[in-house]
Amino acid sequence: MGYGRTAEACARQCKEEGVEITPQQAQLIIDGIFTLYPGIPKLQERLRARVQDPGWVRNCFGRYRRFIATDDMVAMGELERQALNFPFQSMVADAISTALYYLHQHPRRAELNYKIILQIHDAILLEVPVQHVDAVCDVLQECMVQRVSFKACDLNGVPYTDSPDYRFGIDVEVSARWGEKLSHEQCDLLGVDRKYGVA
Repeated sequence: MGYGRTAEACARQCKEEGVEITPQQAQLIIDGIFTLYPGIPKLQERLRARVQDPGWVRNCFGRYRRFIATDDMVAMGELERQALNFPFQSMVADAISTALYYLHQHPRRAELNYKIILQIHDAILLEVPVQHVDAVCDVLQECMVQRVSFKACDLNGVPYTDSPDYRFGIDVEVSARWGEKLSHEQCDLLGVDRKYGVA
């Protein structure tokens, strides 16, 4: 929706995530969000217009997305969709890349013996010895939240003078196997706090 997606596309995405919703219901949600945040459609129009003039957008971390002029209407529609997407997706990607750098260079990495296994969009998968789970969660908070900040900026990537420093929050999930949440009994067997499990 924020990227100019239709109600039908939003409904399809919801169904893929296991939530049954009709395009009409999706449109009601979109209309409600636009009513609550009336600046969104204006921002979307400004982003679409930048495909032709000046032909680029810059995010809050300084990364550019440049657009090559075209008369092909299908290609232009795709470029406009990318312009809508860029400030938000690239901001998250740059924040994650920065956090990964801090995780890789962290002075306690060797001591805690965690391994960076994979980045999945806005998530980072680590392999961690069970005795260091709590300490690595503290490292994650430091590297992903405390040390990665950004300011609101205009579409040229220039921060607004009155913008505070923003930071993302994180959710931590601990599992012994990919995608399987720990039970409280498994937490006890592994020697990790039950707060990482589900009843």
